[in-house]
Amino acid sequence: MSTSILPESNEQYGTKDYWDRRYQARSMSFFASESDGGSFDWFKSYAEIAPLFRDLIPNKTWRILMLGCGNSTLSQDMYDDGYRNIVNVDYSAVVIDQMKQRHESTRPEMECKCSLGREFRD
Repeated sequence: MSTSILPESNEQYGTKDYWDRRYQARSMSFFASESDGGSFDWFKSYAEIAPLFRDLIPNKTWRILMLGCGNSTLSQDMYDDGYRNIVNVDYSAVVIDQMKQRHESTRPEMECKCSLGREFRD
């Protein structure tokens, strides 16, 4: 992988190694919001889709599984909106450690787990 945040080929998006290196990188130039260890959201912000979520998930106590959470702010924004039963899952231990550090004091009920998806039983 070059010094760019972008992979050399699209296939690298499917590798754990790419994501571990991406989350470990501290000097990222392509996405300004990530340059300080920030977050990246692929689609839209929670504010843009919150009305849809509130309609589709009216019970804020329901358990929500965020597969491939990365360092997105979606789960923290949902948590701050009252959805407390959130489990963030990613196969990158690097980003899960970062998410735990980010949320442990401000969002103590939020769970963050590293998993390849085969060993979940909860």
